[in-house]
Formats: sequence, structure tokens, C-alpha cells
Amino acid sequence: MKKSYLFLYTLAHACIDGLCAITLFQTLPYNYPNFLFLFILFYNILAFATQPIIGFILDDTSRKKEFILISFLLLATGFLLPCCQYLRLLLVGIANAFFHVAAGAEVLEQSNDKMYPLGIFVSTGAIGLMLGTLYPDNILLKTSFLILLIFLLFCIWALPTLKSIHRNMKKTIKLPLWVPVALLFCISIRSFMGFARYAPFEGIIWLPLFFAIFVFAGKALGGILCDYFTIRRIILFSSPLAAFFYFLGPLNYWIWALGQLFINFSMPITLYLLYKAMPNKPAFSFGLAASFLLPGWFAAFFLHDLPNWIFIIIFMTNFVLLWMADQKIQPNR
Repeated sequence: MKKSYLFLYTLAHACIDGLCAITLFQTLPYNYPNFLFLFILFYNILAFATQPIIGFILDDTSRKKEFILISFLLLATGFLLPCCQYLRLLLVGIANAFFHVAAGAEVLEQSNDKMYPLGIFVSTGAIGLMLGTLYPDNILLKTSFLILLIFLLFCIWALPTLKSIHRNMKKTIKLPLWVPVALLFCISIRSFMGFARYAPFEGIIWLPLFFAIFVFAGKALGGILCDYFTIRRIILFSSPLAAFFYFLGPLNYWIWALGQLFINFSMPITLYLLYKAMPNKPAFSFGLAASFLLPGWFAAFFLHDLPNWIFIIIFMTNFVLLWMADQKIQPNR
């Protein structure tokens, strides 16, 4: 993929996630604490569960720039105009889904069988999301995100449209149903671990951003290293290391952060393998992967204070499923 496009999409990802978080947390109904969970739940459903539907539509139209423009217009309306809190929730949730599907499909399609573009593109969302969550009232942050996003949108629109790879020429691999199911389950596992509670460290204000930096690094490094050493070699060392650091995580926040680093190596892996399983549907495959972050979020919210040995089982399962899926999709690599 051309580096200029990857750079623009990657920065825009951080801005979109940041502005969505700022709008959401400025809108939260603090006077009604019993509704906070439902409010965030509805946002997540709009932002993630709708992505496969949007992706299915986009694969038939191939109008990625138009979908990115729609995303910006929806987000700008929710962020700038004095809408009611529920309308804002609807606008920014759908805006998030439109951007991720359109930009993600572009990166998948233009990655030329490389994984580093996927890792780099998805990595910055963690930083933008955390900054927007922690500092929703910061005028400088809000202004910077908005101005930068307008500039990036202009650049994306001004650059010539990338030529779509002729999908019908791509060989669709006939796979048993368990392969995509296994990959989607691994996505939910990673989501669960990403949202797992770190009770011993709660109350330290700067820690969420600290952990987000390790999530960012894990996603970016995962794609880069897989291009050099193959998927199976990377999961062979990253999965045991993730299990080890999560097991000892409550002892020290550095250890917990390293666990976040290594589990996020699997982010570009699952995106890449799911796309390889359905190469004629890049937008749908990206949206489907994103939608399965939602079950992991649910599980992390309701299942907490788990014994540490559970992490070992989780990571052993994650490792086996990724290994088997990669072997089935890419038997010669």
C-alpha cells in the first residue's frame, strides 16, 4: 500500500476515535448513573455491530471515499451541533462504523499480502480513544483533533482514488466453517483481555494512557514482525509471553502492560486471516472482525476477579485456534 495513503488513514483513525470518545463522554447522562452502562452499550452496538452491514453494502458499491465523507459529516454534526444526547450517540456511533469499514477495507485491499499496513492502521485507534476518554473537556485536544481531521479528509479526497483490486480474480479458499468461527472467537478473546480489569492499579490517573501505548505498540509490531517471521512463528512466542505476563500482571503495572503488548500481536493476524478467508469481501470481513469485539467487551464487564490460571487456559485456546486457522488458510507458509 502507498505509504501516503496509509499515513493519512492511520492519523484519521486516531482523530475519529478521539472525537467519538470526546462527544460520547461529554454527552453521558451523569445525572442518571443507572443509565451509564446502557448508554455506552448502545454506542458500542452502533459503532461495532453495524459494521458488517455497512461492509456488505460497501463491497457492492466500492465508494470508500464517499463512505469516509459520510463518516465525517455524521461525526461533525454530532460533535458541533447542539443535538440532544441520544441523537449525538446515534450520529457518532454510526460515524465510527462508516469510517472503520471504509478505511479498513481500503487498507486490506491495498496491503499487497503484507500485514504491517493492517497493524499500523488499527494501532492508533487506541491512542485516540484513550485521549478522548480521559480528556473530553480539553479545548486544545478537541480543536486539534477537529482541525487535523478536516485537513486529513481534504487530503484523502484530493488524492487520486486507488485502483481497486479486481476481486473476482482472487481465488476464494473453500474453508470449513470452524475456521472463520475460530478467528472470530480469537478476536473476542483479545477484546476480553483488553477490557479485563486491572483492579490493583485502579486510581492511578495516567495508567490507562500508559496501557493504551502498549496496545498501540502491540498492534503495530504484530503486523511488522509477522511479515518478517510468519504468523506461526510470531504466535509461537507471543501467546506464551502474553499468558505469562497476564498471569503475573497484578504484581506490577509494567508486567500487565507487557501482557497487553503481546496479546495485541494477534490483532493484525486475525484481520489478515479473515480477509484471506473471504478475499472478495474486504469491507464485510473487516466489519465482521470489528463486530466480534463486542462479545469480549460484554464478557469483561460481567466477568471480573477471575483467578490468574484462567488466563493460561484463555491463551492456550487462543494460540491453538490461531495456529490451526493459519495452517488451514496458508498451509505452505
